Amino acid sequence: TYKMREEVFQAWWGFAVWFVPIIMVVTLILDNAPGGGSLHAGQDFMFLVLFLLYTIFIVTSLVRIILAYRRLKTDK
Repeated sequence: TYKMREEVFQAWWGFAVWFVPIIMVVTLILDNAPGGGSLHAGQDFMFLVLFLLYTIFIVTSLVRIILAYRRLKTDK
């Protein structure tokens, strides 16, 4: 994000500022669940949940960055 224009960064930051804490809280809950995993489901469940959250974060971040960049290009 270092070389992004400020408008593009702000478009991404608006999403990241609330989604990253969600990922952190879910990770802590899953790591501290009794029995080594949430609902005794084990490592596979933890991997699936975290994989889905990180996939959502990465895909949504890329979409927001690309859309903001395109919007700036068409406004010129």
